[in-house]
Amino acid sequence: MKFIKCAAGAAAGLFLAVGPANAVLIGVSSGSPGSVYSIDATTGAATLITDITPGSVSLTGASFLGGELYVTDNFASSLLAGTVDTNTGAYTGISDQDGSINWHGLASDEDAGLLYSIDINDNNILKSLAPDGTVTSIGTGAGIDGRGMAFDDANDILYATGSGGLYTVDTTTGTSTLIGSMGIGTGRIGLAFDELTGLLYANSSDTQSLYLVSIITGAATLIGANGIGGIDGLAWIESLEVSDVPVPAALPLFLAGMAGLGFAGRRNRKSA
Repeated sequence: MKFIKCAAGAAAGLFLAVGPANAVLIGVSSGSPGSVYSIDATTGAATLITDITPGSVSLTGASFLGGELYVTDNFASSLLAGTVDTNTGAYTGISDQDGSINWHGLASDEDAGLLYSIDINDNNILKSLAPDGTVTSIGTGAGIDGRGMAFDDANDILYATGSGGLYTVDTTTGTSTLIGSMGIGTGRIGLAFDELTGLLYANSSDTQSLYLVSIITGAATLIGANGIGGIDGLAWIESLEVSDVPVPAALPLFLAGMAGLGFAGRRNRKSA
């Protein structure tokens, strides 16, 4: 991924993205059947891609790793974490989530080749998941439920939600650090980090809406409603070859006031 660094008055460190026009946000619903949607990052509108099979699959976490969509909390199988084919909707289980039924959030570290979730049934411990299904516990508890999670690969930052706030989570110690209140409730919130623009998105299942989230203050700004209940998982991918997926409209130029929204490159290390 390539970026052009620019200066705009006092707002130094802003980035303009250079990349493919078909980068998309993907939402995964926890309905029965669960479904996969494309979500327009400029309007919040959701368009159905495919229903997930079998029809009893209900999912809450979603993230892409190596171009494949991984999901968590599938109650239709003893293998609760797995993958979903974005063309056919077919679910394939890979892990029993360490015996837990509550991995609500999911994030992926491309460099490490790992996924992360916070295990609500096990003292909110951060756990890594390898594509082969291996689960590793990290630390003794993050102190938050991590209902939404996303990873910034460029800066090695793991974001997670908890009690209405946005946090960073240290992937070495498993501990969390509060950034600030999101202001969009405490329910199931999907998070996704756009690696091309450096923007953090959240989709609230409670309000059925998409938000832009400041990585500086944690505050969420409404983008628009999608009217789809149960989109608990949110994932970002640079390019997705799926038929009938609309290309999102071009992102508006957020430079004015962008620093206040948190559109700034920051931190080159994991949060402690």
